[in-house]
Amino acid sequence: MSAKLTITIPEWLDKICTWPLMVYRRMKYGYSYRRIYLGQGEWTILDAEDYYRFSDFKWGIYASKGKRYVVCNIKIRSGRTRVARLHREIMNAPPGLLVDHRNSVGLDNRRENLRLATRAQNSCNRRKTKSKTSSRFIGVCFHKRHQRWYADIRHNGKKIWLGSFASEIDAARAHDKAVLEYHGEFARLNFPEEMCNSPSANKSRPRRGNVQYPTPNIQCKS
Repeated sequence: MSAKLTITIPEWLDKICTWPLMVYRRMKYGYSYRRIYLGQGEWTILDAEDYYRFSDFKWGIYASKGKRYVVCNIKIRSGRTRVARLHREIMNAPPGLLVDHRNSVGLDNRRENLRLATRAQNSCNRRKTKSKTSSRFIGVCFHKRHQRWYADIRHNGKKIWLGSFASEIDAARAHDKAVLEYHGEFARLNFPEEMCNSPSANKSRPRRGNVQYPTPNIQCKS
């Protein structure tokens, strides 16, 4: 029989050995991160401080409503287990609050990409899900009879009418302006590069705020 030899590298030594890699990633992507393997060629990325807290657990992927999250089974009392979600463990989320991924990528668990949210706030940051729609933009549709583009948003379960427009782009920008006013930093924008520099955006969004945070291809990088 062949015995497996397990070598545990001290945390201080691991930090020294991975320091050049962390510097390289910060220079290339604008931020540093560590990775945890999830199986089947998939990885999650997270901050170094959280990597040392959670890397010893066996994590996998759980798919729910078109999104993928990082989960694992943790043993508790009496031999029972509970399902732990990595994003909730990192943020130490209290009951009643959700953890929102700013860029809607459930495998990106950097703290910069996570924030506590109510259910209503979390629903504001959803991507456009319907593929067969009259517009490529969120909150915009085309009215065939009037030959105009309509824009609206939803807030607190109610639809707010924003008007009709001759241009699809103008309707999308009207949506962005309204959704930023009503939803603040949780707003899902059609043109984040335009709206993040507006005065209202600077008041309501984080300093580095932009709905579409930079996200690397976490399946392909070494």
